[in-house]
Parts: sequence; C-alpha cells; structure tokens
Amino acid sequence: MALEMCAELKSMGSSLVSIKEMEGTEALANLCARQDKVIQWLMIEMKNTAKEADASIDVLLEARKAQVARLEYYLTLTGSTVLDIAASVIMIISDINEAAETLGVGVSIDPVTKNMEMCERVIQLQQQQADYTRDTEA
Repeated sequence: MALEMCAELKSMGSSLVSIKEMEGTEALANLCARQDKVIQWLMIEMKNTAKEADASIDVLLEARKAQVARLEYYLTLTGSTVLDIAASVIMIISDINEAAETLGVGVSIDPVTKNMEMCERVIQLQQQQADYTRDTEA
C-alpha cells in the first residue's frame, strides 16, 4: 500500500514538473482529479483490508475457543491439569536437548525451554485467577 502510494506520488511529481514547464492549467486540474481518484481508491482498499483482517481475527478467536474447550474436555477425561502437561513437555524437551548433545548434534532447544517455562508461569497465574474467581463466586 505504502509503496504504491510512494510510486504514485513519484509519478505525479514528474507529471507536475512537465506540467509546470508547459504551464497548462487544464493538465494540472486533470492531475489533481487523478490524484484524488487514486487516493480514494487506495483508502477503500485499506478499509477492505482492515475489514478482512478483523474478520480473520474473529475466526481465529472462535477457533481458539473451540480448541480451549476441547483441551478442557480432554483434561477432564484424563484428570490432568495444564501444568502437568506443560511439565511433561519441558521434561521431554530437556531429554531431547541432552540426547542431541550426546550425539553431537548442534541443535539448541534452550529458547524453547525458556518459552515453555514462561508459559508454565502464565498458566499458573491463569489457574490461580480461575481458582480465585471460583472461590469468590461460591
């Protein structure tokens, strides 16, 4: 979008220079009308893009709700908590990291482990908030 606007501005600038050389008022009016038309078209395109992005966000949020409901269902079936699963994943990742080191493979999974630890903290906070909400409602 921005590159198109810049290209349009550049072409209008060169047209303006040639018009000034010819000093044609009619050509200048045509240039202004063309510029207005292009800017209005680009604004419509930007609005449409924003609407599409909003619609995509809504779809993704609905999909996330379905995934959360599915996760909660399976957690209830197994009697597990999200923290149990996060801890298992962290242990598996550390095992993979150790195995990679013994094999001499130059793969580092430390950033993933750090992200998982941060996720575990966030999950703990969310669980505490949910427990607090349940306690206050009861």
